[in-house]
Amino acid sequence: MKQRNWILVAALAVVGGTTIGCGQQEGVAAAPLSEAAQRGQVVYNGVCIACHNTNPALDGALGPGNAHASRELVEAKVVRGEYPPGYTPKRPSRAMPAFPHLADKVDDLTAWLTECCPAK
Repeated sequence: MKQRNWILVAALAVVGGTTIGCGQQEGVAAAPLSEAAQRGQVVYNGVCIACHNTNPALDGALGPGNAHASRELVEAKVVRGEYPPGYTPKRPSRAMPAFPHLADKVDDLTAWLTECCPAK
């Protein structure tokens, strides 16, 4: 992605607070996101929402909801395009490609998916 596009995505993530895409209740203040979660949100908004919902708690057009996904699952799916051993997929398709260039963003993505939405 071009540098100016990353800047735009980062700016959009900050507009109105750092909770774009979260399923919050109106009038309820969100807890501030950690720096890692903020970085993960930028990556998620720039890459993941093409298939997953902007709200990670909800299913997207192609990808299932992924709020609170474990680091093990995020790393396996994002970096290698596979599921961790013993994991039962939410959907039977195997449409998600690997994004090995995001290997250094796994911790940030995991932080975003953990902090983005209230726990069930």
